[in-house]
Amino acid sequence: MELSQLNLIESAGDGIFLLNTEGDFILINRCLAELIGYVPDEVRGRPLQAFLAPDWVSELNKILNRLLLGESPLRLDLEILDRQNHSIPVELTASLVKHGDSVSGIMGIVRKASDRKVLEAKVSRYSEEARRKAEEMATIVNIGLAITRSFNLTEVLRLIYAQLRPLIPFSAFAIALVESSGNDVHFKFVAEHGEPQPQMRRQLSQHTGLCGWVISHARPLLIGNWKKEQNSFHLRDLERQQREKILTDVWEEERENRIVRPVLLAESLRSWLGVPLVARERTIGVIALFSETPYAYDEQHQRLLWAIADQAAMAIDNARLYEKQRRRAVLLEAIREVSQRIVPILDQDDLLNQVVTQIQACFGYDNVHIFLVDSIDSTLLEYRAGTGTAAQEMLHEKTRLPIGEGGFVGWVAATGESILCNNVTAHPRYRYYEPLAKTQAEITVPLRYGEWVLGVLDVQSEQKDAFDENDLFALQSLG
Repeated sequence: MELSQLNLIESAGDGIFLLNTEGDFILINRCLAELIGYVPDEVRGRPLQAFLAPDWVSELNKILNRLLLGESPLRLDLEILDRQNHSIPVELTASLVKHGDSVSGIMGIVRKASDRKVLEAKVSRYSEEARRKAEEMATIVNIGLAITRSFNLTEVLRLIYAQLRPLIPFSAFAIALVESSGNDVHFKFVAEHGEPQPQMRRQLSQHTGLCGWVISHARPLLIGNWKKEQNSFHLRDLERQQREKILTDVWEEERENRIVRPVLLAESLRSWLGVPLVARERTIGVIALFSETPYAYDEQHQRLLWAIADQAAMAIDNARLYEKQRRRAVLLEAIREVSQRIVPILDQDDLLNQVVTQIQACFGYDNVHIFLVDSIDSTLLEYRAGTGTAAQEMLHEKTRLPIGEGGFVGWVAATGESILCNNVTAHPRYRYYEPLAKTQAEITVPLRYGEWVLGVLDVQSEQKDAFDENDLFALQSLG
């Protein structure tokens, strides 16, 4: 800006200021500085919101967002605060400052307004808020009716997204659900710029991301401007915060330099809003909204999203319960089918091969193995049958494992107790085996005759959190 322009601004009878695109003061003239009781150097670098009466912050954020989207100039009656925290009614006119096609900032002109005009503006705003709240309540009811009609989890998540999209602006959207193990979070529905994105799984930790923090604390979190605040403090500091701070949603964090990266919109993320999904007094997940616009969300958005999340959590929980019961019925039918097919078989080798084949065919497991106590050395387990390429290698090598050792298989044979593990690499009894390197989840149950353990049935999956209590029940029934 040229010196002549600066002199003109400085000598103006109205308050004039210039903000950068993040909403921070770059310039403030003498008239405005005197009005609020500061010297210009005390104001530069601070956000305009810091000098507003609390009731007007949300309204100003909306105005700034509309400006940055190209709607200029805009006028607003509001109240600013002086150094003594006294409220001053003003008229604000704001417009964009451009260099060519790019936006470089926002210029505002401030004039003192009458109390009557500010009161009229408040009445108008409160009337608009009452109308909007009535519409929101009707919308919440309609959303609840829409998403509770289906018991298909995928369809429920799609409906939640579809109902929210026209209601609250977002650039990206995610619903993350806590897995049955309680240790991992599954980003079950993800969309960016209206396009579906691949699902993701992350380990649950309140120190590795805002989604994890929201789930762990069962509290909402509102992010105003990530770009501005990303270096102000670390995620671990959340535990000590007395109020909600501006942060980003992250799941990846480099241990040495504590760099944080957003899951979505890594370079363009500005605002983030997340609320917990709570059903039957348990936090089952989180709904997160991502925006490329600073201060896109306020407490009104937070309240609305939380109200919708109550409906969504109920629908998600019902869909999960329905799927659990449906799966149990399928497994019971599979048990009956396997039993019918193997009863007539008399030859032991044929019987064992049919058992693993039928279990894999009926249940869809990746790998199924049977070990029996060695007929010569009862301290060992002999590999007798299995499915998959690893089975042939283990049969060819005449694989034997010591009872009491050898990972899950040896421990189950020694104790007669079953193991269900949905994250094998985190379990102290897991033993890595190269031919089965892709194994992520495993169920191991004893094969009994009365009180005697004759062997072990071992089932594996290449996906974490692949099993639940229904799988364990089914395999124990066969054992």
